[in-house]
Amino acid sequence: MHDAVRVIVGDKNAASESIKQKLIFAGSEEGKLLALRQSFAESLNPPVLIFVQSIERAEELYGELKFDSIRVGVIHSNLSQEQRENGIDDFRAGKTWVLIATDVLGRGMDFKGVKCVINYDFPDCAASYIHRIGRSGRAGRIGEAITFYTEDDIPYLRNIANVMIASGCEVPSWLIDMPKKKWKKHYPRRESISTKPKDQEE
Repeated sequence: MHDAVRVIVGDKNAASESIKQKLIFAGSEEGKLLALRQSFAESLNPPVLIFVQSIERAEELYGELKFDSIRVGVIHSNLSQEQRENGIDDFRAGKTWVLIATDVLGRGMDFKGVKCVINYDFPDCAASYIHRIGRSGRAGRIGEAITFYTEDDIPYLRNIANVMIASGCEVPSWLIDMPKKKWKKHYPRRESISTKPKDQEE
């Protein structure tokens, strides 16, 4: 049996240079929702793919954007196969402008023509970041990737900065000077996205 050969096209630690990458400090979970709403109010350029870290958070964010009358869909593993396929089909057909997904569901799915990827929740590793934002900027198109971060995410910014630098993006000098910290094995616990009072949640 021949030895396996690993073929890498381009820098494995870099994203496509056709993707404009941006980091936005939101401060807190409440700040992230405010920043997202402000971003959509200023310029909603569909199709937009949003990544969150859990099923619960996917449903919470879906409820918030649905309340804002945004044409939004959601896919995660708690939905039936038919529901997931319908959600993806609606997104591809332009019936929904924004699709919320978890990393697990996002893997292996081909989304063509995505103009913007939003990392609502900070990715858990550089590979996840590259995989997420790689859904935009395909086939010679210019894509956009926005990553929100809070106080809890600051220690891991340097890891993302390295990817941005390798992709030809400019990053602030203070970000380059930050010490590189090893990623946690699990996502951090985050406050709820939902703005509904607890007694009104189903």
